[in-house]
Formats: sequence, structure tokens, C-alpha cells
Amino acid sequence: MKPTIEHLEENDIKEIDKSMKNITQKINDLKKRYCKHFRSKNFLTDYIEIQVCYKMGLKRAKKINQSGFDAIDQKTNEKYQIKSTSLNAQGKARSGFNNLFDKKSKKLKFDYLLAAILNDKNYRIEKIYKISKGELEKAKIISHSHNGTIEFRKIENLHKNNPELLFWPERHAVIRKHMHIA
Repeated sequence: MKPTIEHLEENDIKEIDKSMKNITQKINDLKKRYCKHFRSKNFLTDYIEIQVCYKMGLKRAKKINQSGFDAIDQKTNEKYQIKSTSLNAQGKARSGFNNLFDKKSKKLKFDYLLAAILNDKNYRIEKIYKISKGELEKAKIISHSHNGTIEFRKIENLHKNNPELLFWPERHAVIRKHMHIA
């Protein structure tokens, strides 16, 4: 039987505390080593942005918390907003994608939304949906709560009607194969 919070012993609490200190130390070591890449207070957000930009060939926005977008395609100058969620064991998203609107104008300031879906056990990216601002506006799936929110299931429904929205790994693998890249 898994211990519940009511059944934790003092030794369990000490072990949890020790594990958290180790995790925190490793995160701080990564931040020191790669300080220009881990620039916000949210380590996981930075990590996801780094991974998505690498996989998609994008450059992160210069400013921390750039309002309206997180990355730029330097060839096309298109702006990308990066959001993420993880799926639980039942395949349900843990959260939607919030804060899509620019804080000042209350409009979408990006050309594409990149919705990264993470493995809940190791935080690796399982999928990346690439959805244009036009597709989002046409589908009318953005709620005005939480400064612009989309539920994950609505992105899945969009994908069912347009398989091209799933960019990574499927389309990415096809592109790499076509270019003869391992």
C-alpha cells in the first residue's frame, strides 16, 4: 500500500526532504552551467522552451517573459508561442494552455502556437502540435478566461480534422528521412 500523507512517518519526511535537496542542487548546477539558457524562475518552462526550439530550429525570444511569443524563426521572422502540458496515465491533459493573449493588447501576437505534450514520468516531449493563429481564430476555441485559454482536448479535436497539425515527431521524422538524416 502506498503511504498517504496521513501515514507518512518521520523517516519518510526526512527522505523526501533529502531527495528534494538533491533535485534542487542538480537544477541549480544546471542553471549555473547553462545560465544564459535558464533565465526565468521556472526551470521546467525554460527546459521545455529549449527543447522545443532545438527540435523546431527556432531561436528563443531575447527578453524573458516576452509578451505574446517565446521564439522566432530567423528565416521567416514568424513568431511562436510555446505552451506545454503533460498527460496522466489515462491520457488526460493535466492542464490547458493559458496566457495566450498579449498582456497589453489582449490579442494573439504570435504566428503559431507550439503545444508540447510531455511524458508525465520523465518530462520528455512526446508530441508538438503546430497550429497557426489563423487556425486558432477560425476554430474559435480560445476562451477569454486566464488571459486566453485552450483546453488540450480542443487541440486534439483540431488534430483529428487536420493531421498536419502534429509536427513532431511524425512530420519531423519524415523530413529527416527525406533529407537522409539519421
